[in-house]
Amino acid sequence: MEGIHVVVRIRPPIRGENAHYDPALVRVEDDGRSVVVRDVRSTFDHAFGTESTQEDLYDFMQPTIRACLMGVNSTVFAYGQTGSGKTYTMLGDGLEDALMSGDGERMERSDKWGMIPRAVDDLFNMLTELGHDGTSTYTVHCSYIQIYNEKLYDLLQDRKRRRPLIIRETAKAKRKQAEVYVQNLAEYRVSSAEDVLFLLQTGGRNRAVRGTEYNEASSRSHAILQLNVTVETRKPGASRKVIRRAKLNLVDLAGSEKWDTDVAIEADRAKELTAINSSLSALGNCISALTEKKRTHIPYRDSKLTRLLQDSLGGNTRTTVVACLSPVTRSVEESVSTLGFADRARRVMTRVRANEVVDDAVLLARAQKEIKRLRAIIAKTERGKKIEVMEREMEALREENRRLRAATAGGRARSRPGTFGSRAPVSRGTAA
Repeated sequence: MEGIHVVVRIRPPIRGENAHYDPALVRVEDDGRSVVVRDVRSTFDHAFGTESTQEDLYDFMQPTIRACLMGVNSTVFAYGQTGSGKTYTMLGDGLEDALMSGDGERMERSDKWGMIPRAVDDLFNMLTELGHDGTSTYTVHCSYIQIYNEKLYDLLQDRKRRRPLIIRETAKAKRKQAEVYVQNLAEYRVSSAEDVLFLLQTGGRNRAVRGTEYNEASSRSHAILQLNVTVETRKPGASRKVIRRAKLNLVDLAGSEKWDTDVAIEADRAKELTAINSSLSALGNCISALTEKKRTHIPYRDSKLTRLLQDSLGGNTRTTVVACLSPVTRSVEESVSTLGFADRARRVMTRVRANEVVDDAVLLARAQKEIKRLRAIIAKTERGKKIEVMEREMEALREENRRLRAATAGGRARSRPGTFGSRAPVSRGTAA
């Protein structure tokens, strides 16, 4: 068991915000772990102030990404209000320029790249390095999905959002929880960071955005980039190979936003705000429920977001949350709320284990053993049913025997003198 890793990042003030910026109101303490918002102080795994860089934050994230090579499922997501810097933290800037200037050569990482492109680039660097000695091979598959107005859409196949997708669940196996998946979601086999970042860029163009009070192109949907990584390793001289499989979820959440009921807004925007705030509320409810030791029901099914992140929140996944804060005075209430979410999240425990198996021969042996066990259960069940039938038949025969004995005993009693079948006595010396 290990806890969800939580870090806090305070974005710097942007142009036009200096009049509303008070460095003492939202700040990181000298220990590098504590954050103070107004009079609320909380401590996390790490805290990054307004001067922090993308590289600073990724250095903390890297162990989560590296764990994928060992078969550990990993998730990173940013949480916070609209305008707190989530999308910049996760995606950053400079990706399009890097892709356009590639010319067949390896891209140069920009200082402005966010956690997602850095994680993708780093992952393939580690995979390539792993394969240099010839003992390991890997495959990576990529998918990209958005949740818009509580409906799922494939960002790589459904640009106009006309074909909503459905969440399904695999059947439960022995000692294994059912897995959630999205039916008909496109999955691409990728061989380089450039392949994934091109898909990331393509999906980004299809994502739902809208201008808000905080920025001109605010994300109006939750987006999840998922990489399924398989690494096969065979040590020199060994006849068996080890297969490790892991999922890497990189999530950019839409931000919560206050709804000013005194201001008229368009119906479409009202629908978006309702859907976003409802799904984030469901996420908060799941986090709260997971912190209650005696709680048996976790409301994952209350939203599409929590269903997809079910394993990341309370299952077999190493999860890191980046809580993003705005430094301006008008956002203090939302920042306090974000700290409350982050504080609860760090108390959630997950069951992290490596998804590792030996080669197909061992898998086949395990399957055959399981088949043998199931056949034994079936045979035992069938024998049990036969015995049960025989016992019922024996009981029926016993009952019939009891009835026959009772009838026989009754017949003997009626056959005694003076009873049925006897004749009346005749006195001697009288006429017949």
